[in-house]
Amino acid sequence: MKKSNEIIKWLRDGIIAERYPPGGKIPSEYELARIFNVNKITANKAVAALVCEGLLLRGVQGSGTFVKKGLCLRGSIMLIISVSHTHYAQIANGAQREALSRGYLSHLAAPYPERLGEFLKGIDSSITRGIITSTYGLIEMPEGIPLIHVEREFPPSMSPSCLVNSDGSNGIALATKEMLGQGHRDIAYVGSDLLPSRATGFITAATAGGIGDAKRRVFVHRGDQASVFRLFLEIRQAFPKLTGIVTGSDDNALILLRYAKDKGIRIPDDLSLTGYGNIPQISETFALTSVEQHPTELGAIAAGRLIDMIEGKFKSDRFLN
Repeated sequence: MKKSNEIIKWLRDGIIAERYPPGGKIPSEYELARIFNVNKITANKAVAALVCEGLLLRGVQGSGTFVKKGLCLRGSIMLIISVSHTHYAQIANGAQREALSRGYLSHLAAPYPERLGEFLKGIDSSITRGIITSTYGLIEMPEGIPLIHVEREFPPSMSPSCLVNSDGSNGIALATKEMLGQGHRDIAYVGSDLLPSRATGFITAATAGGIGDAKRRVFVHRGDQASVFRLFLEIRQAFPKLTGIVTGSDDNALILLRYAKDKGIRIPDDLSLTGYGNIPQISETFALTSVEQHPTELGAIAAGRLIDMIEGKFKSDRFLN
């Protein structure tokens, strides 16, 4: 560990433990340099980092540096999330609120995917104490920084050590049971290949409901609108008497709603749809039956667990919500 980082940790721990209470004075940079056997420039760098973090406040010339009064920030975390979609914006919002309630400032970053590796290398562990990520796939944990993935599924061989997810399998199973309960027997599932647990939920519930060929009724796409359109054609050809589609997301449902409208298919008179995510702009506008994912709560859970890891209160190889 760099000497400046050692000083930062020592001071931060002292502030958290209130050895240096709000308004109290910390050791001078000369004292810090002596204690850690470094030059004054290194000590100054450490103090400056905590000033930028909001923990310390420099006094007037020569009076020293003090612990900031009022909200005493314990550190900062980083959210590596693209918030161009409402769902992920809500995750970030929940994480930010929970972090702030526990005295941590959160920084939001959405680097270009092709420059993500370069971005991660530039993260300073003395400033960023933990990371929450979503929308970027699997990210390797920077050395010395705990990291949590949110709302992502990975193959067992790639699964990250810390993951917070909604229960996609049971969520889709609930939607499927609702569809069957409304009397629909000729149904199908449309979802992303990135979220296999949701397809599993459909198969489980449909099979339990008496649909013998449930696996054949699962159609997965790779995310683009055109592929969803093609799937719709495939489904209609394979099951011409289809009366219902369970989708893996409200976005999928919206694409199918638009396509159905263009083809003169009435929703829900000719074809019933369910969504997943309960995105208000979609589910409320189109009166779409959807499964609530509680993204704000997911973000808050992730932030709470991350801070527990930072403060040594939570140790686990893996957790799932």
